[in-house]
Amino acid sequence: MNMVRYGWRWLMEMPNMNKFDNPNYIMTDKEFVLFHEERYAELLEGIKIKAKIVINDALREEDKENIKQAIRENPVHWIAPYHFNWGMKMRNLLRDKVCLDDQLPSGNWDDYYTYCIEDTLGMRQ
Repeated sequence: MNMVRYGWRWLMEMPNMNKFDNPNYIMTDKEFVLFHEERYAELLEGIKIKAKIVINDALREEDKENIKQAIRENPVHWIAPYHFNWGMKMRNLLRDKVCLDDQLPSGNWDDYYTYCIEDTLGMRQ
């Protein structure tokens, strides 16, 4: 394995490494959307269905409307101000009620939970 310098760090270059695996790579908005669309597309349908049920049951109607408004105002990064509060709570709820991360294709609910929320609210294309 070769060592590759990323910023001030040296990391082991992995055979399947892509730019998204580089911790210092900053995605464009288009790449950010594509990354999450690809992750959501690989999610099993049964997990999506369970996630929708859990999210729908957890959110009040006023929460749903507020989230829809946030998505309309900033469709790419709407979750940013909320991730470290209720976003993490929603993610952890999905871990508790739907499945653990090791059952997900990427192994991380962070790659999926916002799109699950959007899909539940009918905001996914």
